[in-house]
Amino acid sequence: MIRSLAKIMLNATAKRENSSRQKRFLAWENINNIALLVDANDCNDKRTLDKFIDETKKHVEVYFLEPAAKETSYHDWHCFTKKDRNFFQLPKKNTYLELKNKRFDVCINTCDKENLFSDSLHAVLKAPLKCGTHLEYNISDLVIQKTEPTNLINYLNEVVRYLKMIRT
Repeated sequence: MIRSLAKIMLNATAKRENSSRQKRFLAWENINNIALLVDANDCNDKRTLDKFIDETKKHVEVYFLEPAAKETSYHDWHCFTKKDRNFFQLPKKNTYLELKNKRFDVCINTCDKENLFSDSLHAVLKAPLKCGTHLEYNISDLVIQKTEPTNLINYLNEVVRYLKMIRT
């Protein structure tokens, strides 16, 4: 029941945010700022992800979702823990307010569609191009499904490969 209400709330948020968003595909060379949503369960090695980020030669802000943690794990990433969730397991209002003023060229959500918290952040983050793993809630413009077994770096390399194919 609570999850159903959370999905309704998320759907309303996504519709509201999409109505004012200027969707636009960007070529990789025109992308400077990237928002990257990562679930703690998918990220086994921070060093490997940091190396991937350095190799992109882009400004990447990582939004790290740790649903079970009481304290943040990393101070150089934006970490979200239990305290950032409301009763519906969605971001609290102050989390939304913090993100409203941020602007990115692309937002990449690497989380699964069961992660409503990440979908909420994905909907609220301002970017003309949004990439994700699913079509749920009509948030992502570019959908690249994960392959089994899931590997975060392989998935991100696949996303970058498709972004490099875009010509504007």
